[in-house]
Parts: sequence; C-alpha cells; structure tokens
Amino acid sequence: MSQSANLIPPFTCPVCDNAFAGLIVAQETLPDGNTVAIQKCPSCGLHITYPRLENPQEAYSDLDEQSWDKKYGGIDRGEFLHDRHQNYQEEASVIQQYVPLTGKILDVGCHSGWLLGYLQGAGYKQLEGVEPEPFLSSVARRRLGIIVHNMYLQDLPEREDYYDAVIATDVIEHVNPEDQADFISAIYTRLKTGGHVFIKTPNVHFTKLKADISETLPEFAKQRVLMHRDLWDAKEHVVLWDEATIRQMFEKMNFTVIKTFVPLPVQTRNSPFLASLGRQLLYTGSQVLGGKEQIPNIAQDIFLIARK
Repeated sequence: MSQSANLIPPFTCPVCDNAFAGLIVAQETLPDGNTVAIQKCPSCGLHITYPRLENPQEAYSDLDEQSWDKKYGGIDRGEFLHDRHQNYQEEASVIQQYVPLTGKILDVGCHSGWLLGYLQGAGYKQLEGVEPEPFLSSVARRRLGIIVHNMYLQDLPEREDYYDAVIATDVIEHVNPEDQADFISAIYTRLKTGGHVFIKTPNVHFTKLKADISETLPEFAKQRVLMHRDLWDAKEHVVLWDEATIRQMFEKMNFTVIKTFVPLPVQTRNSPFLASLGRQLLYTGSQVLGGKEQIPNIAQDIFLIARK
C-alpha cells in the first residue's frame, strides 16, 4: 500500500455506522514505502488504523519453540515472573467477583495460556482458550492440559449459550474495524444469558497524549523513555478505543455495561526506569482523577465488564 492509497475506508464505522471521511490525525511512512495512518470517525470519534499493513498481526505468527523459549521459557520454568504478573493477578481477582469457581470460562486470544494459568491456580476447572496461532495454541495446551481451540472465535462451533464468562484482554484492538460486529456478536452468542464479558484495551486518549509529548522530547530523552517509536501501535492495533466508543459498541450489540475502570499498568522488566515510574504515576493520577469508575484521558488502559 503506497502513500497515494485511497484514505477513505471501504467500510463504515462499526460503532455508529457512519462513513469515515479520511480525517487523518497521525501517519507514518515506513522504510518500505508503505503508509500507516490513524483516522477518526467524524461522527462518534472512534479511531482506526487506515491505511494499515496488509497483515498487522504478523508479529504473532513468527514464534517457534526456540524463540518462544528464549522469551518465555524462564517464566514457564518458574525462574521469574511474567511481566504481566500483577495484571493477571488483578484480572483473575476481578473475574472471581462475577464468575463462580464452577463457571465455564473462555479466554479469547489466549496466547500461551498465561491468564488461564492464573485462573487455574484460583481454582477454576472448566477453562478453555481460543488462539488462532497454531504454535501458541499448542503451547497453551501443553502447559495447562485444557482445550484450546486453534481458530478465530467467530469459527468456534457448538458453543452457543455455553460459557459463563468470555475474556478478551488486549485483543479487541487487533480486530479489524469491519470485523468488530461479528467478533462481539460471537462473544454474545457463546455466552449464557447473565454471563459476563471482560474486555481490556488501550485508551486512545493516552496513546495520543504519549505521541504528542514524545514529539517534544530531545533524542536522548526518547532513548530513556520510549521502548519503540511506533507511538500509536498502528502496525498492529487497528481499532483504538476510548470509554465512550467501547461502551457504545457493546451497548449496540445488546450487552449491558456493568462498569469500566482503570487497570494496573503493564511494567516490563526491560523498560527504562523513567518509563516505569511514569506509568505508575499515571496510574495513581488516574485513580485520583477518575476514581475506579471513570477513565480519564491519562489512563493507559480501559477495562470493561458487560453482561448478556
């Protein structure tokens, strides 16, 4: 896709069904000449990546046994904790507030089964995963000894009105805009009446704020604060949500939104010190500004809980 590509997407906004108008708020020309851009729906304010890479999720399909062991083997062997240890603990604790230990739970985009492992440790027995990447789904099966479906959620058969909870953390931003309705509908049909969905996704207002601030930093400061320069994560995130648009989307799909809150930040081991400190300060500031029920612009992520 070249810079001269048409900026008007051939699909409507998944939230409000209105047409995009090519309202570009950020763009980047890649070394190979391709362009990725962030544009905003003029009606509801949803941000999407368009033009986008031909295969935005390619980074998730290049793992093999050797590369996986190099990145995750120490975690699997118990030598150190996962970077998202505190996040998985928080998510498992939240889920326990809504789903009894006898409940059936499906984790969508479960990767190697990390969150499912925490739920197993909490006492849940009826756990399943969905992971479209064949190698990762096999790793999750091997690690946990549970059913992990190697497919996309929309292709999962024989599970209508089956689960008490569906989890999709850091997944919905990877689903193409034109596929969002089918994705959320697939969650809805697989949940029992009264079942809950748990969604975590980045907050676009923070993503924009980070991009704006980083542009003002001198190069030496960028090296100490930023782990990479793809500031909008546009190479893999194709829909960028805020509290209003994700609420509207789930309500449109017949869910009742129970609550939204700011989850704990992800603190990676190799992250620059100033970045780690900044994330913690922003999280604390989010609690002060929004409490536990609202998502201020400085919040890095959004956690949404909805009921069928």
